[in-house]
Amino acid sequence: MDTLDLASVSQFCPEFPLNAQIPGADENAEQRQQSSNIKRVMVVDDETLITDSLVDILQGEGYVAIGMSNGASAIQWAKVLEPDAIICDVAMPAMDGFEVAKQIRNLLPRCHIILLSGHGSVQTRVADMSVESTDFAFLAKPIRPEIILQLLRQL
Repeated sequence: MDTLDLASVSQFCPEFPLNAQIPGADENAEQRQQSSNIKRVMVVDDETLITDSLVDILQGEGYVAIGMSNGASAIQWAKVLEPDAIICDVAMPAMDGFEVAKQIRNLLPRCHIILLSGHGSVQTRVADMSVESTDFAFLAKPIRPEIILQLLRQL
């Protein structure tokens, strides 16, 4: 396995087991999250503020969530962590979210993928991808956390 760029991992705690209780998660959040099959979520965005905010929100709702700042690290860590869902920005340097989504889909066919973008032209590309039978959900930025939480519960 290649050496991973640990500096690009945000909010990652290697000693934290994937099935452990999240410290500070209230009982209501745990009950809400249990109704979903989604337990582990990876957030991928080159904007650290967005990544950290979504990770904090997801952890507060009872999910095991980690953040990545680039697509290459996300793919490498997905091989190890096998997340149930990935929330990924489309417009990132080096590797865009579409490429990340395709590679994750090949690695983890059952992983749910949610793509985020603030660019209107991306919707055409998302429509083309759904024709190619790649089933990615799409949300436009700015995103509302309650929409992401509702989407994760429905998956």
